[in-house]
Amino acid sequence: MKKAILLGLLIIFLVGCDKGPCGNLVDDEKNSCFLDLATANNTMSFCDKITSDSMKDLCIQTIALNTEDFELCTKINEIAIEGQCQKQLAVDAMDRELCSKTMDDMWKDYCYQDISMIEIDFEGCDDIVDGSTKVKCQYNVSIGSREAKYCEDILDIPLQNNCYNWYAYYTLDVEWCHKFGGHEVDKDVCYKKLARYNTNVSICDFMSIKTIQSDCYDMFEDGELTPRQVEIKEKQLKYYKD
Repeated sequence: MKKAILLGLLIIFLVGCDKGPCGNLVDDEKNSCFLDLATANNTMSFCDKITSDSMKDLCIQTIALNTEDFELCTKINEIAIEGQCQKQLAVDAMDRELCSKTMDDMWKDYCYQDISMIEIDFEGCDDIVDGSTKVKCQYNVSIGSREAKYCEDILDIPLQNNCYNWYAYYTLDVEWCHKFGGHEVDKDVCYKKLARYNTNVSICDFMSIKTIQSDCYDMFEDGELTPRQVEIKEKQLKYYKD
């Protein structure tokens, strides 16, 4: 009788062992258990046991990033997650060739953008297909490089103006305001701020919109900024100089 009981207990124990460390869990808890085991030891066999597609993709992505395995990203089911995985590894390696192998077009463009911004490579933005992403890359490189010459090559008037605007405030040189294209209001706002920053009322004379020009003149009393305008100047210049 005792032998039978012991044999039964042994069978139960062995069956429990066969279930593995996550054997007594169900559904999301079991999937989370496999995910934790897989990512803690970079063991793909545990990812394969996960039944949730999204959690399995997360499992594969985490191991791919941990092990810097670009090809492993291709095992991810969701194309956007695959692209994100490939993009991150390409940027970490600073490898444009890997960017070109990224399957998702959006993440491929982000890959070129990130490397261009890190390398301060304006021409590198030309690899980007999406127009909006390309001009944002050009703008960010222009500002990050502290090379004002790049502003003129930005393929978007509003962002080009933003670039001129940034250098106008950074250098306090009114010549950047003269370069503005598009709406005159943007140019006049630039003049107004430079008049304040340089404490130079004569800069207001460049303005073409009378209401903005009047506001510009009102910032001064006897050729000097009003106390309120001095306070605004100090706060805003601190932002650009920092």
